[in-house]
Amino acid sequence: MKKIFFLIIGLLTFALGTLGLYLPVLPTTVFYMIAAYCFARSSDKFYNKLTGSKHYDEYIVKPFIHGQVSNRKKSHIFLSLTIVFGLSILIAPPIWVKWMLGGIYLAHIIGLSWYWAFKTKKK
Repeated sequence: MKKIFFLIIGLLTFALGTLGLYLPVLPTTVFYMIAAYCFARSSDKFYNKLTGSKHYDEYIVKPFIHGQVSNRKKSHIFLSLTIVFGLSILIAPPIWVKWMLGGIYLAHIIGLSWYWAFKTKKK
């Protein structure tokens, strides 16, 4: 019963992660991590297919295992953050929510910039 549960959750999160490749609103990385966790507990076949795929390598292995994030990918991340937070700030009615979203956006930008600058200097 547990294996079936993990298999179903794994398939759903894999599908959402794959949709996230084309829709910037869905986080591919998180869904692929959950799918890998679920497949590791339910199906060796699906786990091996997922971890052997080029998308898993690009979104999980390179950035998290090897610390490799291309400048193009960094630009895409910053652009996506700007679009999502910009639209959210425009849509949010209360002014305090706009300020809170602006603060969260700023924290993301500062945190990512610091993290990538530190990783680059370390190498």
